[in-house]
Amino acid sequence: MVNTGKMKKWSIYILGVALFFSPIIYPNILYLDIGIHAGIYFIVAMGLTILLGYAGQISMSQAAFFGIGAYTSGLLSSKWGMNFWIAGPLGVIFAGSIGYVVGLTSVRLRHGYLAMATIAFQIIFNTLVFEWVELTGGPAGLGGIPVPSLLGMFKIDTEIKYFYFVWVIALVVFLFSRNLVSQRIGRVLVSLRENEMGANSIGINVARYKLKVFTLSAIYAGIGGVLFAHYSRFVSPPSFSFHFSFTFLVMVIIGGMGNIWGAFFGSVFITLLPELLRFLSSFPLLPLALRNVLINYTYNLIFYGLLVYLFIVFLPKGIHGFGGTFLTKR
Repeated sequence: MVNTGKMKKWSIYILGVALFFSPIIYPNILYLDIGIHAGIYFIVAMGLTILLGYAGQISMSQAAFFGIGAYTSGLLSSKWGMNFWIAGPLGVIFAGSIGYVVGLTSVRLRHGYLAMATIAFQIIFNTLVFEWVELTGGPAGLGGIPVPSLLGMFKIDTEIKYFYFVWVIALVVFLFSRNLVSQRIGRVLVSLRENEMGANSIGINVARYKLKVFTLSAIYAGIGGVLFAHYSRFVSPPSFSFHFSFTFLVMVIIGGMGNIWGAFFGSVFITLLPELLRFLSSFPLLPLALRNVLINYTYNLIFYGLLVYLFIVFLPKGIHGFGGTFLTKR
């Protein structure tokens, strides 16, 4: 009889070792860049997984909170010369604070109404960063964002250094999230998702918990935004558009909404997808028109929409439910 507990442990160890040594064994800049972005998106997707997968609250404005963290830290460090370890936390706090304010106005909304409210905030954010040229740089963006450094001496200024930096933070956030959802609050959030009226009837303050989890998801997005800004060293409105809010939602749905591991599978898969499509576009047997579509990044939303449809219909539990359960089930 197969010992699933040992399989789970060894599979996680192997995955962790492979992730840790992959930049050293194969230090390809392209793959390091993909790994860095996957780690950043993983953090944002974890926040959305807790919000949507556990609490059942949808948000279409995660890219806005992602951008708030990025712009705040970028502005404080590039224009006012603040150290990353001050500017970064301030960016996260500001993103969480705005999330709290937005949450105050929307915690009593549900389903489609909540989605529309968060879309409205996403539009407001994009308009502000696009039009407020004096502060954000407008369409031209904001550059000159410095790289992080440790103790003012060790600069995290290469892809391989930033890869480890991002994934250490992602691991800390992951462990915190796993601990959070395994405690009483995790069960409370699931009760909100399953039956808000029932949860309210047994004394759970539904509005308070919805506000807390909405704020927490904004904090996660802010962390991702700060890491993104100091890695790219440049931010502009297209990086935080509605397209990215939808992309984060796709990561959660495809990865599997009911488990934090789903955020990992979804973020890695969606980050790799453009490269996979580019690889497929090199097949000479495919029609030229199809190859042009595969290589054109602007058509990614079509593939995302198709994937969401296929997963909802045929694999509602996502990648985690299909092939990752043996890694993570208790």
